[in-house]
Amino acid sequence: MNLSTGSTFGELALMYDAPRSATCKAGDDGCVCWAIDRMTFREVVRNAVTNRRETYTAALATVPILAPLTKYERTRLADAVEEEKFQENDVILKEGAKGNHFYIVLDGEVKVTKNGYDTKTGLEGQVEVCERLHKDAYFGEISLIMNVPRMATVTATKLTRTARIHRDVFERMMGKLGDLLKGHIELYAKYEEQ
Repeated sequence: MNLSTGSTFGELALMYDAPRSATCKAGDDGCVCWAIDRMTFREVVRNAVTNRRETYTAALATVPILAPLTKYERTRLADAVEEEKFQENDVILKEGAKGNHFYIVLDGEVKVTKNGYDTKTGLEGQVEVCERLHKDAYFGEISLIMNVPRMATVTATKLTRTARIHRDVFERMMGKLGDLLKGHIELYAKYEEQ
C-alpha cells in the first residue's frame, strides 16, 4: 500500500501499546514525515475526546425534551453523537420520509419548509413554516417520538454543522422515546391534529 501527503501511520501501536504490525519505507523520491511520541499522542487524543464530549453535552443540555436527563445520562448520550456537515442547499430531512435521526444545530442555519400554498406569492410549493434555526436549535424529534414520517423538509441555508443521534442509539441508551414525551406532551399535541 502506498501512502500520500497527509496520510498517517503508526497510531495503532501508540493507542494500544502494541508492537508495530508493518514496516514503512520511503518511496523512491523520499519523504518528509513528522513524528509524535506516545505520551503526546495519548494526551492529544484524550483532549480531543474530552472536548468533543463537552461540546455535545452542552448542545444536548439546550434541548427541552432532554431536560429530564441527568448529567451522567447526557454525557453517555454525547458519546453516541455523530457529527454531520451540510453545504448550502443540502436537504437534511425530506417531508414524508421515514425519520431515524434527531438533529441539533452546532453551527450554521437551516430553513424548515412544507408543501403548501404561499400567501405572499400565490403559488403552490415549499413554504417556510417557522423562523430559521441556528445554533442550539433542534429538529427531527417529532418523527422519532410519534413514529410518523417527517413532517417538514429541513434544508441548510449555509455551511451547517449538526450533531445527530440515531433512533436506535437513543432508545437503547435512554429507553423508549415516548417516555420522554410524557413530560412535554403540550409541545407536541398540536402535531397530532395535523
